[in-house]
Formats: sequence, structure tokens, C-alpha cells
Amino acid sequence: MKKILFALIVIAMVQNSCKKQESNKLTPTQDHDSVEVSSFKWPNGNTQYSYDAWRMAYEYDTLIKSPYKDSLSIEKALADTISNALAAIYNSHFLQRDTVVKVYNIHNYCDLNLRDIAIAVNDISHGWVAKCWNNQYPTGFALLDSFHNRFGLSTENVYTFPWDSVIALQVPLPLNCLKLCQMLTNRPQIKYAELNYCAGGDGDYIRFYRENDYYKIIFDHGSDDCPSGCISHEFWQFNVYKDAKVRFVKKW
Repeated sequence: MKKILFALIVIAMVQNSCKKQESNKLTPTQDHDSVEVSSFKWPNGNTQYSYDAWRMAYEYDTLIKSPYKDSLSIEKALADTISNALAAIYNSHFLQRDTVVKVYNIHNYCDLNLRDIAIAVNDISHGWVAKCWNNQYPTGFALLDSFHNRFGLSTENVYTFPWDSVIALQVPLPLNCLKLCQMLTNRPQIKYAELNYCAGGDGDYIRFYRENDYYKIIFDHGSDDCPSGCISHEFWQFNVYKDAKVRFVKKW
């Protein structure tokens, strides 16, 4: 009888010990509900994330149809807000942060260029073409010169093909280059205008959504035959609050 009682006591002690150990583990729900105080300051150069922020601002304004949707300029205040949110995630210590920052190094796929366009000219004998080719502004082409004066547009390179003469143009800060191309297309001087250095297929993206009291950032990692369009996607959601607190929400 004493042996049986002793055995029951030992079993009870072991079960209680296991429960305590289990309770000290971080369950997925607790992980998702944890909030970490972070910082909006970038620890070093953030050129690629800064470009991500400009693109995310452009896409968000297009999504909600803000006044900036049809503007050449991208909303700088929004781009700065998004850059701060990305910095807060970058500075956090969640394991999922390492996944999106270090393991997959997720940035927006290069299917939308906000700094480079290419124009094909109808007649290379026009005087403005020679000046543009040599990056000599003003060129005499009023619309192009206005873009140079307002946005710092300049000539990056020239290409001569048997079928086209193409001038590659660039702006120093991200711009609504789709709108820029629309404004240049169908001008008598221009055969066509299009975004430059864009890739086809699919890839990674970072999305921004503004909620009532926080910003929602979703990292999207594409995989499997992405040149044809990624077959698989993984997503990680972080919420960033205005006091620089970060919450990892979920992965799916």
C-alpha cells in the first residue's frame, strides 16, 4: 500500500512539473499577441527600404484613390510614415523579423519602376534630340524641359537600334512614372514612352495598409517558377503603432 501511495505521489509530482514547464513555453497565441517596443530610426543606410516605402505610398494612394493617384508626385509624408514603420519592424527582435529581413530579404519586385523611363523618338533630326542625347537642358522640347526643371529629370543613356532610337531618362527621387509616360506618349516628337528596367513575372512584395490606430505591413515571399508567375506565396503580417510598438500578428 505504501509503495502504491509513493508511486502515485511521484507521478503527481512529475505531471505537475511538466505542466509548469509547458506553461513557461511561448505558445503561438502568446507570440502573436506579444508587443515589442521598437524604434523608427534606421541604424544605417536604408536605400532599398526607402525605395520600397515610396512604392508602397504610390500603391496605397492608388488603391484608396487619393488626390495623389493622378499626380506626378508621390506623397512624401506617407512615404516617410511607411519608412518609419519598416524601420520599426527592422529594429524589432521577433524571429519572424529575421525571416523576412535576413532569410528571404524581402523587397518589392522590380515590375514597377518609379525612377526610370525610356522614350523612342520619331525623328532624330530634331534639334532637341541631340541636346537630350548629350544631357544638355533645356533642350527646346517644352514638356521635357518642364520635367527637368520640376523633378530634375536627366538623360541616363541613349540606344540606337535598327528599328528605334531610344533615350533613357531618370529622376533622382521616385515619381509616378506611369503618369509621366502617359503625358509623353502621343506627342508628335515621341513614338512611345514606357517604364525602363522592369522585369516580367512575379516575386516578393511589401504591402501597406492604414488602420484606425496602427499600420499594417504584410511581407509577401513568392516562390516556384517566379519568372512565369510565382506558384506559391507566403505572408507575414506585422502591426506597427504610432509609438513605435510592433506586433507580429500571423503568418500564412
